[in-house]
Amino acid sequence: MKPGETLYQISLKNFGRYDRDVVSQLRERNPWLTNPDYIVSGRKILIPSTEVISSKVQHAAVQSTNAPPAEAEKP
Repeated sequence: MKPGETLYQISLKNFGRYDRDVVSQLRERNPWLTNPDYIVSGRKILIPSTEVISSKVQHAAVQSTNAPPAEAEKP
């Protein structure tokens, strides 16, 4: 990590994206990380493997495609 680097930059560099799933995984491993725009200089950040992030996204995609269709309102 470079001085002044944000969670956004770290996420893009390591995972190629910055979204709720990535931030959730990063915060799960680094509970002290409360402000994604400010990371204390010298603080180590535990980064999940790309497999963990990918499996979370695939799991979420499967859940959304298996969701029952919403019923249309009947007049």
